[in-house]
Amino acid sequence: MMIDELTFKYIEEHSGEDVHALALRKFPAGVDARTALNQIAARQKMRKKVPLWAENSGVVYPGHLSVEQCSSQTTAGFKAQIVDSIAGGKGFTLVDLTGGMGVDCYFMSAKAGRAVYVERDSGLCRLAAHNFGVLGRKTEVVNSEAEEYLCGLSNDGADIIYLDPARRDASGRKMVSLHDCSPDVTVLRDKLLEVAPDVLVKLSPMLDISLAVSELDCVYRVYVVSVHSECKELVIHLRRGYAGQYGIECVDFGNGGYESRFVSSPEEEAGSVPVYANGVGQYLYEPCGAVMKAGLFRSVAVRFGVEKLHPNSHLYTSAVPVKHFPGRVFEEEEVLPFSKRETARISRELACANIAVRNFPLTAEALRRKLGMKDGGEVYLFGTTLKEEDKVLIVTRKYNG
Repeated sequence: MMIDELTFKYIEEHSGEDVHALALRKFPAGVDARTALNQIAARQKMRKKVPLWAENSGVVYPGHLSVEQCSSQTTAGFKAQIVDSIAGGKGFTLVDLTGGMGVDCYFMSAKAGRAVYVERDSGLCRLAAHNFGVLGRKTEVVNSEAEEYLCGLSNDGADIIYLDPARRDASGRKMVSLHDCSPDVTVLRDKLLEVAPDVLVKLSPMLDISLAVSELDCVYRVYVVSVHSECKELVIHLRRGYAGQYGIECVDFGNGGYESRFVSSPEEEAGSVPVYANGVGQYLYEPCGAVMKAGLFRSVAVRFGVEKLHPNSHLYTSAVPVKHFPGRVFEEEEVLPFSKRETARISRELACANIAVRNFPLTAEALRRKLGMKDGGEVYLFGTTLKEEDKVLIVTRKYNG
């Protein structure tokens, strides 16, 4: 999509302004109002999501949905690290079979000897070709269905193949199985591994990991990625001929890079026997979103020497602080029985708190309403269940030691 000079100038001059307010104004003659508003909104979104692209005024963005669904710079950069570790520092051929907006392809191809972006939408292809050019990335752009392009590749025609199957049908229904996604990786699996020894498949964080692994083969590693403890995506690494145990790597990104990283496996998880706490110690631990999604509740307890509050609570405790726990750490100030008397008292004493629940009869919002507290502040209040099935409220503050 080409943007005429007048519209581009308008976008540059108003890129920091409120889009809704701009929409109510009269636009200068010759300015394409719809294009200008869409590009301004996209630039503002991308300043937070992919700042490296947002810094380049020559980048042109597609519609709202593509911008909303594209990977962030953080998650795309992590996938680039995976690709680089697979390649071992050598130049490699990367084929992205579901190019989309091109963010993943751009970051993953940084050290590639050859990069191919494949996309069935011709409009996205034109934008990608333009954007790769202004961003200085030499990438072949191919307008084709993923299946069609893949079938035209010879064995060992690529070193790494990446694909991000569409996870909704035409009516917007969420998918629960790889069979429901497009393209269907389970059908393409054998051909994918004939063409490339390593295949990376990005999946929705909503998909069940065990189900996805059971639908595939040659799974070498599963990456579970969260940002500020919110699980964002799963990446499954298939390796040609691999028949061993697969590992699970959980990463959580905070400000400026890794906040935590934890590597385990289903076998380690099954064999781990955690200690259950008799009460809440001085320190309370909440696993990051990646660990929660991966379900590594037992192995994380054993590996870090913390005690679990209850088999189903997924909160942990210790008498002394534990370093490098993959999640947030809090200092316990008070443990209250979940009773009418104690909830009334804490409601009087605390005007606001960050409330979370783990294995508790109320949702976080229902507990907030019951306590009559506003959201926020320095206090973190957990509603949970202890080993002996006691329902409690744990008053804490973040530990920054």
